[in-house]
Amino acid sequence: EDFSSTNTQVAEVDEADVVKTDGKYIYILSREYNPEYSVIIKIVKAGPTPQLISSTRIDCDSFSPSSEMYICDDRLVILGSATNAHLKKSYTTSYSKYVTSDTISIGCDAAVFDISAPEKIKKLYTLEQSGYYSSSRMINNTLYLVSNYAVDVDGIVEEEYSTYIPQVSAGNIKGSVEDKCIVINDDIKSATYSVISGYNITDGTLVSNISVLGGTDHLYCSTKNIITANFGNDNKTDLNRFSIADGKIEHKASGTVEGYIHNQFSIDEYNGYFRFVTTANQWTETEHVKISTTTLNHLFVLDENLKQVGEIKNLAPDEEIKSARFMGDIAYFVTFREVDPLFSADLSDPKNPKIIGQLKIPGFSDYLYPFGNGTLIGIGREQTDTMGQQVKLSLFDIANPANVSECGKLLTGAQNSEALFNHKATFVDANRQLIGFTEEKYKNNYTCEYVIYGLENGTFTTKYRLSLDNSVYNPENIRGLYIGNYFYVVWSGNVHVIDFNTFTEVYKLDLLQTQTKPAN
Repeated sequence: EDFSSTNTQVAEVDEADVVKTDGKYIYILSREYNPEYSVIIKIVKAGPTPQLISSTRIDCDSFSPSSEMYICDDRLVILGSATNAHLKKSYTTSYSKYVTSDTISIGCDAAVFDISAPEKIKKLYTLEQSGYYSSSRMINNTLYLVSNYAVDVDGIVEEEYSTYIPQVSAGNIKGSVEDKCIVINDDIKSATYSVISGYNITDGTLVSNISVLGGTDHLYCSTKNIITANFGNDNKTDLNRFSIADGKIEHKASGTVEGYIHNQFSIDEYNGYFRFVTTANQWTETEHVKISTTTLNHLFVLDENLKQVGEIKNLAPDEEIKSARFMGDIAYFVTFREVDPLFSADLSDPKNPKIIGQLKIPGFSDYLYPFGNGTLIGIGREQTDTMGQQVKLSLFDIANPANVSECGKLLTGAQNSEALFNHKATFVDANRQLIGFTEEKYKNNYTCEYVIYGLENGTFTTKYRLSLDNSVYNPENIRGLYIGNYFYVVWSGNVHVIDFNTFTEVYKLDLLQTQTKPAN
């Protein structure tokens, strides 16, 4: 049956989230404190009258789950980290000749469960690697897991490689990564590794690992490449490119761009080139003290070796990048200080990119979403005289990228929304011309609502408004999705079912009045 997926950056590249669906079941990862801290997987059979199939408590004594997970076929993967007690666990270090200690410090975990029988899920294995969780992606049945492992330089014991070499543990290995899997670039800025592993979640094996000295702030992943970006104290972002194929990771190139990257949407791959938009600080040195005097924004085009081939520099002084979206040969990005300049750039000639349009309107967009039919949606904020800063929806006409216009706008009256900070919290369906997210209001008293907006003849209309009020203690974990003819507003407490034809609530499933059991 037709169903929605997590709102991601790149087609066919999944991103972890708190709620997932396979079109038959809805999987919910929740944190609860009743009577003690628990992390629970709830599986709901979808339909006009959904049913809770199972509620399973995750062992938190040795594994601390984050609020992210994946599903793929009959596997469910929960990302997390090892607790201190777990770090002391001893392994048989048969994988690497470099390990002399029987204690391996593992920090970033992925717990894999068998969900072929959702009534009683079973934990299969735990995939582990050094460092704290940074990011991840899933392509088919391959999990790409990225962690930042900061070496304790004062605790290095030369003979014990586990004190300064990343460790991995999976069904086929336990121990230090091999020397051929460690990359040390010429310009080393920190003793922090980016540990990047490809795991087969079907059989729980490590396919490959690459560990690069230099951490990861932002991650971009296509079906062919991973780009890691790490901002240094030299006002530059260090880049690494890795080719990926069915879990096999190979380091291909390193490079830099001037300035820092706002988020993953500031990075893109197209026709063998890699494009970046950055914000850079401009410094003035006074009595040997550097003072930031202004910011400038840049666009860079790099080749497959991460060597610069084209640039547009020094855009929008004293402003900073707030959002970006690359769409083939055209790039759109927003800078902000007092107004919202939406730039459009022609990148059809990678060596000579050009700014072809600039639209200035009040406020700014935190995220940009392609919405079909030559339009672009912006979710952001605008300052008003009566209600202060409000969450704003903008509709941009991009049929002619050189003449972009704001053809629709809606001030929602809300002061905050998770959609401003997390693209995965937003439901976007260009075919149905619908967009949904939470809205929080603080005037007089706090309220929280999930709102579905439609677009009709260039005008935003409210299709459905669900009041959640004070019953929601984690509004950042609310998600909207559809399966067939029903739309579901899902959080750890309730599942609300809305009929797509009438936009009326037809059922509400209470998830808080349920008993949980530990994973088998």
